Amino acid sequence: VSVLYWNAGEPAPRRNPATMMYSGEIEAGQMHGRGKLQYPNREVYEGEWVYGKRHGNGKYTYQDGSSYEGEWVEDKVHGRGTCVYPSGNKYEGEWHYGRINGRGALHYYDGDRYEGEWKDGRMHGRGVYDYANGDR
Repeated sequence: VSVLYWNAGEPAPRRNPATMMYSGEIEAGQMHGRGKLQYPNREVYEGEWVYGKRHGNGKYTYQDGSSYEGEWVEDKVHGRGTCVYPSGNKYEGEWHYGRINGRGALHYYDGDRYEGEWKDGRMHGRGVYDYANGDR
């Protein structure tokens, strides 16, 4: 898949549907600094880059409308961040190389909420589950 670069502030050029489009800072021929990359499937990453890898703070928006906004390391979700799922559920907390790990809170679309420890994307360890009706 090719990448099409253009200067920020200029209109986007016409492109082949299989081409990724990047607008932002470039160093040594690579995405570096702040920029926005639109993938062929219309998913978008906007944020910080370090020599072609998502690194720093950024937001990734998926085709289904879900999104992740937070820290990235070496092209992986890592550190603190928030993910909003298509169901309306929202997780805010710690991530470790692409997986929910550490402390965080999951807010369910129906008003339920879990806050506590996570391991490999699952509730694990100490935590509190609050139901929308006030029960714990």
